[in-house]
Amino acid sequence: MAKARLGKEIWIETKDEVGKLAKICGPLAEKRLNLLGLCAWAEEGTAKVLLIAEDEAKVSETLKSAGLAGTVKEVILVECDNKPGTLLEIAQKLGKNNIGIHACYATASGGKSLVVLATADNKKALGVLG
Repeated sequence: MAKARLGKEIWIETKDEVGKLAKICGPLAEKRLNLLGLCAWAEEGTAKVLLIAEDEAKVSETLKSAGLAGTVKEVILVECDNKPGTLLEIAQKLGKNNIGIHACYATASGGKSLVVLATADNKKALGVLG
């Protein structure tokens, strides 16, 4: 059974350099701040990192203190079973309710998945996915 809730995503854009992810994760590890999800890539010399944290406020504050301030965006976090067809069900529910998906990424472990969605209407999406 899927469980959806509103969450916060921290979006960091910084110069792409070897070791940049370690520079981002180091201050978080020092303060024992846990991440639930991460998506990162490099594009035209810029590192783009999306973080989902257990404590968004503390992670944001820690990153800002380390010179890595990010932008916080509202997203939908869907905790669900890691099995074939689960993402299809989520996408179909949103499509049937005319809710566009702007971005989506996911991670899975131990039979469970965390799907992160940014939609055209997160509040409506939450009601649909509830």
